[in-house]
Parts: sequence; C-alpha cells; structure tokens
Amino acid sequence: MVFAKFHAFFTDCAEFCGPANGLNCYPSQPGVQSMSMSALPLVPCLSLIMLFMGISESALHRKRLAKIPIRILVNGTRGKSTVTRLIAAGLRGDFREETLDAKQGNSAGKQDQLGSRGRTIRTIAKTTGTEARRILPDGAEEPLARKGPARISEQIAFVKHAAKTKAEAIVVECMAVTPENQLVFERHLNRSTIGVLTNVRLDHTDVMGQDEFEIARTLALSIPERAVYIANPGKFEDFFRAECEKRSTRFIAVNSEAIPDHYMAKFSYPMFRDNLAVALAVLQYCGIDEETAIARMSQARADPGVVPVQTMVLDGKTMVAVNAFAANDAESTLFFWQNFGQPLIKAQQASADGIQESDAKQDADTAVAILSHRSDRPFRIRELWDVVSRLPVQKVLFCGDLQSEALRFARRHPAVSEAGSGTKQRAQPLPELICCGAAVPGDILKLAVKDSQPGTTTLLFMAGNMKGAGMELTRFIHDTAEASEERKIP
Repeated sequence: MVFAKFHAFFTDCAEFCGPANGLNCYPSQPGVQSMSMSALPLVPCLSLIMLFMGISESALHRKRLAKIPIRILVNGTRGKSTVTRLIAAGLRGDFREETLDAKQGNSAGKQDQLGSRGRTIRTIAKTTGTEARRILPDGAEEPLARKGPARISEQIAFVKHAAKTKAEAIVVECMAVTPENQLVFERHLNRSTIGVLTNVRLDHTDVMGQDEFEIARTLALSIPERAVYIANPGKFEDFFRAECEKRSTRFIAVNSEAIPDHYMAKFSYPMFRDNLAVALAVLQYCGIDEETAIARMSQARADPGVVPVQTMVLDGKTMVAVNAFAANDAESTLFFWQNFGQPLIKAQQASADGIQESDAKQDADTAVAILSHRSDRPFRIRELWDVVSRLPVQKVLFCGDLQSEALRFARRHPAVSEAGSGTKQRAQPLPELICCGAAVPGDILKLAVKDSQPGTTTLLFMAGNMKGAGMELTRFIHDTAEASEERKIP
C-alpha cells in the first residue's frame, strides 16, 4: 500500500515538473495529465508516514538492545576481528559443557563454572574484517548474507537476531569508518556498555584523518556514554581519558607488557600481545578470572588470514608464504615483514634502511612480493610501495585491482639509498615488476617461482588487501599447504 502511494506520487511529480508548468526538471510525457493540486497533500502525508516508521523502528531497536545486558563495541585500526573473537570466546566459555551439566543436573559442575572457571555468558559476536561472520553461542560460525556493499544498518538485523535468541552479550566489530558513521553506530545502533579500542594507526586517511591524532579523534566518536572504555591508547592516553570524562565514562588503559610469554605460547596461531591484553582486560571486567579467560581465549578460532606463515610444494617447488594481506596499513605490513618474513631470509642477503637483520634463519633462498590492491583504496599504492620497495625481494607481482597504476607508480618511485648523514644518494635497482592480470592463484604462484632453482626455497611475502584476489590466494595457499602436509604423512 505504501509502495503504491510512493509510485503514484513520484509519477505525478515527474509530470508536474515538466516545462508546461514552468519547471524543467523532467520532460513532460505525452498523454499524461498534469498532477492535480489535490495530489499535493500526499507530500506531508508520506513524510509523516516515513517519520512514524522511523520512530517505530528506532523504538523497537532500543527495546531489543535493552534486553541484552552486555553490549561490547570493538574499534581501532588493527586487530578488531581478532579481539572480537577473543572476547566472545572468553565470555561464552565451553557452552557445550555448560549445556551437558544442565541436562545431567550436575550442580557441582555448575558451581565450578560460576566459581573457579568463571561465568559463562550466552554470547553472539559479529566480525566484519576479512570475512563477515556471525559467531553463535556454541562457537559455530555463519557468514553474514549481504545484498550489495556493507552498511552499518545491518546492525539492526544483528541485534534483532541476538535479542530473539536471548543473548546475554553481544560483541561487535565496529564497521563504521567515516566520523558520521562512527557516531551513529555507537549512539543509535549499539549503545555499548563497554567500548574497546585496540590501537591507533595511520589508515583510511581519505576519510578518518591525515595524521594519527585526527584518526584518534575519529575513533573517539565511538566512545560510549556513562559506560566503560577499555583501551590500548598508545601515546593518546591523555586524549582518550579526557574524552571519556566528557561522557561520564570510566577509562581503563591496558598494559600489554604485563602479558607473560607463556600466555602467548598457548595459541596455535600468532598472537599479538596488544590484542591479548585488551581482550583479557575486558573479560576481567566482566567477571572472568585471568586463568579461565586465557584458557578460553586460546581455543578461539583465528580470523581468516591471521595464520601468516605456511609452507607448501607446488609443481615440485617449495614456497614459504607469509600472509600480510590483513595488515592493510604500512606500519602493520612492516611489522609482518620484520616478525614473519625477515627471519626466513638467508643471512647473506642485505636490505636498505636496516629493515633486514643479520641473524636471520637459513630458510629461504629468494624472496618475492605479491601485492593485491582494491579499486576503492588507491591511496594505499604509495603507502605499500614505500615499504615493499625497500625489502630484499627479487620480484614483485601485482594482482587484484589497480595493477597498471601500481606498476607505473613503482617504476617512477624506486627506493633510494641513504648516506650516513641521511641525505639521498641514488635510486636502488628495481626488482622485476609483473602484472598478473586475471591470472588464477595457481598461475600467480607459478609466476612467482618461475626462475627458482631446484632444491631452493622461495619466500612469498603477500601484502596489500585481503579482499578479492587476496582472499583467493589465501584459500589456495591454505589448501595447497594442507595437501603438502598430508603427502608427508606415511
């Protein structure tokens, strides 16, 4: 009914705005009568209908939120998906064991859950990083179905589902980027009881800010009112503390140095100390003791792309793939290289600007970079090349979007050697630059190792963006690496 009125209204408007009425918005259509003045009252009527629908939907959404006592919003530049998964795992605990105890009437087991092992909280989480996922109370995952690009309004459906399934907590990765959306997401869509900040890095400079302080100001727009804000603020601790005071929100700064090494060793995939420290602080605030929290978080499933190093054999050639696609920004990409790529390069290879150290392991003989870009992130071509151009790679392959643009930029901006005083001297020789076009993952890897000698190992350093070609490569390498491992088993 409402749609029919809208259709009739806009059809009449198209004719009314014709030249015959002095308004040249649309050409008048032959055989169609001009809109009668009696149709004009539809304008305020439809406006009132839309206003009523908006108010009703907002009221329903707030009512659903009120049914969920713990609402956690995870924001920051890097690590949001991982921290979301860690917090959700720590809150829900072993949901299957809790259900079994309840069925068996095991009061001692129940007391143990609420005591030494900590609380178990029915939790639903949502990640929107590499692959958008909804994580259910039993730890199972399901993809988020989307029609078109991601929109912050999808939070309405997520909250509706969580309230319907009687969730006691939701843990949500903030998907807002622009300042306006950051504000709307917190104030209207999530209304958090706990806000979380993973870090502040230089990224999304086209919409979030040109420097780290501007980005910090944008991230601060998601600080909840009269709640708790648990943050890894870095050098912006005073700023975030002041912003929390404005909102009557308690500010808790985490100390990642307090995380011992044996906690890090409990994870089957690389874990960053900052991420673990933030997640642990949230769980402790929610009443989960430290030992229980670490035990539960260590069972959390890694986000796609988090497992950065995989070894595989393709067509008889050995490759070690370091996956930094999920890093996105230059600082995180360099971190991946220094921690996962650099130690695999043979020590005799040298790199400019001190990026390579001399005590590296004797694993890979040559290094190849594979860069994947997105059409809506052209500014990252410069950011990424500033890092990759200084790495000791013999070949750079461009895949995904913007291949020709990235190739042209690389040719025009070779890395520059520096003298002891730091003044520019001369351009370094460029590595071999190759555009992969529409090549499938297997062919891209064959291009990467085309010139490698038998018995040698090639390091593949993959960076840029996980979307599109990055995800295809990640899946192919994961499957190939698993197949290589299975062939080793007698």
